Amino acid sequence: MNEDLSASRLNLSTVNLSIDGAHVTPDRKEASVPVSQTEALAALQAFARLTAMELVDVEAKIYLSGPQAKMAVQNVGGKLFAAQLPEAVNPATESTPEEIIARLMAGDPAASAAAGTEAAVVPDAVRPAGGWRRRWLSGWTAATLAVVAAVLAYVNFAPATAEGVAIIRDPAKIASLHARCDGRYGAPPATILVLDRGRLTGQQVASGGDPTPLFAMNYQFGQRGDQVVLVVDNGALLEPQPDGSLKFMDSLYPRQTR
Repeated sequence: MNEDLSASRLNLSTVNLSIDGAHVTPDRKEASVPVSQTEALAALQAFARLTAMELVDVEAKIYLSGPQAKMAVQNVGGKLFAAQLPEAVNPATESTPEEIIARLMAGDPAASAAAGTEAAVVPDAVRPAGGWRRRWLSGWTAATLAVVAAVLAYVNFAPATAEGVAIIRDPAKIASLHARCDGRYGAPPATILVLDRGRLTGQQVASGGDPTPLFAMNYQFGQRGDQVVLVVDNGALLEPQPDGSLKFMDSLYPRQTR
């Protein structure tokens, strides 16, 4: 494929996201740049790999324009949802990066074939099957919109204390839990979570580079039944696991040994 020609067929911009889709960049907008289908696929796949914790309190989006459509793409729980512009009047549907590129290039058989070829050589994002969620979301009914809106509301605007969680107040127990739980969790290139005496920070660690701060929030220890949980300021819950890892929604962050 002629790379220069393909670069002239798509334009990409982002909100609260790096131009390659790999890092959250709060309060920043990246201006539209011409990209090839390969670059657009890579950005969408990188965006799909971002975890819910990385996207807490951030409405990150990729905007792509092609010969047949202009689309806004958002990550909801590790799945991409794409809506044709204007977003206010067009429903969003769960889509793979390849499907998004195909919709942008629809009507150009040569470009669509090229997108398929590029999809074979660009590593795809890991997408759990999630069969029941796929069935719920595929029709994109009004009820489905409400479900997705509820997920987004939880991620971005969760209450300070989750229902059924009692905040731990005993200083001795709190000190014991800090001694047990404080440390670093996760493995590069995924987000690293750092717990330090009531402070939760998220970091992106590039190979051989210094960590880049992503977010910082306070947390308290709570009790939900027999489970000790960490209640973050925005209401998100992290659960210490028996193997020493931390769980946030469907993501596990293994504890680092050093």
